[in-house]
Amino acid sequence: MIHVVIWLIIFAIYYFYHVYKASVEEKEAEEEQFFHDLMNDEQNKEDDISIAELVLTTLRKIGCTPETEKRNSLNYAYFTYQGEKFTIESNDKCFFITIYDTWWHSISIYSDVEDIANLHKTINMVNQYVNCTLVYTTNKEIEEIGVHSKRTVLFVKEIPEIDKYLLCILNDFFKAQRLAMTELEKCKVIENKIKKNMRKKVYIIGMIVLVLIVIAEGFVIYNLYAFIKKEENMYAHYEKEYIKRLSDELKLERKGLRHDTRGGDFCPACDSKDVAEIRYGLYDSKNDVWKEEIESGKVVLGGCMVGEDSKRFYCNDCGYKWGALELNEAQ
Repeated sequence: MIHVVIWLIIFAIYYFYHVYKASVEEKEAEEEQFFHDLMNDEQNKEDDISIAELVLTTLRKIGCTPETEKRNSLNYAYFTYQGEKFTIESNDKCFFITIYDTWWHSISIYSDVEDIANLHKTINMVNQYVNCTLVYTTNKEIEEIGVHSKRTVLFVKEIPEIDKYLLCILNDFFKAQRLAMTELEKCKVIENKIKKNMRKKVYIIGMIVLVLIVIAEGFVIYNLYAFIKKEENMYAHYEKEYIKRLSDELKLERKGLRHDTRGGDFCPACDSKDVAEIRYGLYDSKNDVWKEEIESGKVVLGGCMVGEDSKRFYCNDCGYKWGALELNEAQ
């Protein structure tokens, strides 16, 4: 029983395979015969209407009012469909027609480089997904870059329901337009997003730079304030020393010692005997005698500059200086 069922299944598969194969071969034979009759039937060619007349008849069927123009062997039909202006180019010696939809989108030739690049990118992308071909041209007179669509199709009277066939082709042009405009809008959104992010980055960088400038200004102001404070303290110190000096001289003047010409045995201000000689000139670090005198407090350095106020002696206890210094002594 099982063997019989298996043989029946095998027979059914074999039968349906040959039936399907025969139907496919018959269909291919019909299509081949159709194109053969279409291209080679010279006897019925005289009775056929021309391609240009077929185009005009079909356009009238879909509710269009075409305008015609003939250039050499080419026939042109201009018509408007759903608000869009189309052109059909035909030749009575050819069974194919070319449909054009021109200048349905344009941009200025002075547009940004990004806009022109986005247009090129969009055209290349749309041409991969639609039946018609998108191209662009540049018109320097009106200073614009225009986008156009075109498609070449078979157009003969043997095509069934040829008016619906033409409508489907025309609708493909609108699909291409919608796809292109959608892609351009996407590019614009992406570009705006990039610009927005760039503005954020510039804002953040600007804020960082502003903070750094404020910090730098604060640092400069702080250093300037410290310098001024230091100068004020130095000035106050010099002023204090000057006042102390005047006070000491006033005391000496009251004691009658302002023009004291005595030597350095003791300090005229505090009577201290810890007195050192003020030595002027360049200090010689290799001079052992100087070094011993300075370390013992017998000599203090007065610097290289000698003036009218330069003194001869220095008190190690109160810091008072006195004694007129002669020019030859300074030398």
